[in-house]
Amino acid sequence: MPLAIALIFCVVLFAVLLVGIAWALAVLVPFYTYVGLAIYLVWRSARRQAGVEAAVARDAERQRSFNDREMRAWNAVNEKGQLMAKHERARGQSDEAGGDPPQSTGSTP
Repeated sequence: MPLAIALIFCVVLFAVLLVGIAWALAVLVPFYTYVGLAIYLVWRSARRQAGVEAAVARDAERQRSFNDREMRAWNAVNEKGQLMAKHERARGQSDEAGGDPPQSTGSTP
């Protein structure tokens, strides 16, 4: 009789282990698969977001550099125009003051 009880106990224990393993395969494996997939997708999204942020930073730096060059070019053109205007005014003032002697035509009176 004790042998029969031990045998029944072993069969029940083995059945419980099989049910536990089957439950783990049926429930826990898909659950952890979904968790792993979610972690992978979040990681991939973060990596892509970092790539986009780096591209935006590079583009912003490129645009800032372009704007600086354009501003320097405009400033150079404006300074050149101001210098030309100063020279024109200075030349006009010297003409009004009679700074240049009249040109002789080569004939003597």
